[in-house]
Amino acid sequence: MASTTTKTYDTLLERLDKWCQTHPNKALYTFIDDHGRELLKMSYADIDRKTSAIANVMRKSKSDGGWGIAAKDRVLLVYPPSLDFIVAYIACLRAGVVAVPVFPPHPGKLRKDLQHFVSIHESSGATVALTNNMYSFAKKVSSIKTMFSKEKKKWPDVEWILTDNVKADEHTTKAEFLIEPTDLAFLQYTSGSTSEPKGVMITHNNLAHNLTMITTALKAGMDTVVCAWLPQYHDMGLIGSYLGALYCGGSGAYMSPLTFIKNPSLWMEMSSKYKATHTQAPNFAYKLTARKFKAKYSDASSKNKKAIDLDLSSMRHMFNAAEPITLESINMFYDTFSPYGLKKDVIVPGYGLAEHTVYVCDAGKQILSLDKTLLKQNKVVLLDDSDDNDNDNKKVLVGCGIPLKDEFQVDVKIVGKMKNDNDDDDEVLYESLNEDAIGEVWINSQSKAQGYFGKEEATNNAFLARLSKGASDEDE
Repeated sequence: MASTTTKTYDTLLERLDKWCQTHPNKALYTFIDDHGRELLKMSYADIDRKTSAIANVMRKSKSDGGWGIAAKDRVLLVYPPSLDFIVAYIACLRAGVVAVPVFPPHPGKLRKDLQHFVSIHESSGATVALTNNMYSFAKKVSSIKTMFSKEKKKWPDVEWILTDNVKADEHTTKAEFLIEPTDLAFLQYTSGSTSEPKGVMITHNNLAHNLTMITTALKAGMDTVVCAWLPQYHDMGLIGSYLGALYCGGSGAYMSPLTFIKNPSLWMEMSSKYKATHTQAPNFAYKLTARKFKAKYSDASSKNKKAIDLDLSSMRHMFNAAEPITLESINMFYDTFSPYGLKKDVIVPGYGLAEHTVYVCDAGKQILSLDKTLLKQNKVVLLDDSDDNDNDNKKVLVGCGIPLKDEFQVDVKIVGKMKNDNDDDDEVLYESLNEDAIGEVWINSQSKAQGYFGKEEATNNAFLARLSKGASDEDE
């Protein structure tokens, strides 16, 4: 799709500098354990000092006692859920090093996770992996290597570096490296569920545009409090939950995804304790949380007294995305938590993808009831909403909203392949489709990433596609 006019937005590092001047001692990130107790709390000044300390030693030569990582090198970020991950990520941004977040592999766990790690290592070309003492990488890697002795792929030989050993205090020298807005900030790898994972190349400019769009659409500001549990290596967790809180000058309280799975109710208990205004989660989490909360607090005994004290009246925006959205999950969540002050319409369906940094739109309100059989045939036939809900041929779709097109120049098109009458021509032709047609979603804006790292053909197909000749300028 055609490029858009480039505007300038504050980079994440510029916002960090700004908030360190405005409110350095304000708590930025708090991480809690399985019981809701605070493990670590870091202010804006703490983050500034710690990320500077790591960035400085990262870029210092090995002969001078540093890690010898050069600008634009790729480094794997391999952390269990903790604030060490986000500290290392921001340190990479400051050092001009390209971060590569990856799920931390564990011996004895799913083999596909280990293969995924190997694939990302091979694709990124990283020779260094940053981690922390909690991961116990030496012991884990030794066990994993034994498991991989019979695999076709070789376990990567990388240098493992512990970032939590780096000390920082008020005397830490601020990291000052030349970072261009067009430089790569990080590689966001796709899940690889249907193919080899691909590294989406996201620049500082891409990140700045997307974070500005997120905080504008969500009306996020210095009073924003995020409470979330999403994986840090995933784009919605990393950008939406962690970086969004920093970008708008707010704060956030976080827990591990494993903590959430063990005790989904803690998500709302934490939101009540910290007076959360924003959160993000996929659709399944809303239904699971409602079901587990009802089971946990099914009576009003003194043992469950704290359920009565739950207060969710501060919540303003609950992003629901990353998988198909169902009315059942949303309604079940409202039914469960409305008695505790949760307002109607705070659960907001949205849409995003790594290739557009993450966020595209939210505030979805439209509900469509469609004929499922005809939908599979790429035909759209609306059904009466009053039709029997037990109708097996009824498919209910929840809208994901409309992008902020005018303010942020987000161009969305639904396109389809044209019939090519020239049998000798392998070129795929595309055209814009009319209303109620089914096709591919094409998105273009300053948030559109730079392509897939090291994959020219895939980049050309996904990022440089254009409407076929003969399309009007309006359709380009």
